[in-house]
Amino acid sequence: VQTQVEFDREVAPLHNITVTCTDLGDPTQKAIVLLPVYITDINDNTPVFAQPEYRATTVENEPAGTFLLRVEATDSDAAENGKIAYSLDTSVDDILSIDPLSGNITVRYALDRENSSLLVFNVTAYDHGTPSRTGYALVTITVVDTNDEIPVFSQTSYQFSVAENRAA
Repeated sequence: VQTQVEFDREVAPLHNITVTCTDLGDPTQKAIVLLPVYITDINDNTPVFAQPEYRATTVENEPAGTFLLRVEATDSDAAENGKIAYSLDTSVDDILSIDPLSGNITVRYALDRENSSLLVFNVTAYDHGTPSRTGYALVTITVVDTNDEIPVFSQTSYQFSVAENRAA
């Protein structure tokens, strides 16, 4: 059996081929058999995020473990080739964490808006195929200010003089 077309497992994972065998006798005899052809998957698809950019807002000083957002990607390959895991840019992996299976992003410790009011980074979705294929999404986290800073005088002491008998 030879193929005359290129197969794509993501379009049709199974093709049923009918093979007919006819002899040249008189009367002609024939046999028919159904031959199922299962298309083997190769890692030919890249993970694709549900959206190219994700945005979230959080208030500063939320406790460690606070949920920020969930990213989601899909891969139309099968089995390990389509199984996805997530990771963060190293620029934020000391501040934020991502569950590699669910895509849930949380804070590692309370964020301080006075140190950083905006976090912009990439999340990577990678499949378990060989070689692995990767997709990316941009994430922007805005940190909203709370009134958590006390006023500070610009000097430790102030000195001035007032003449006596002046009106109030």
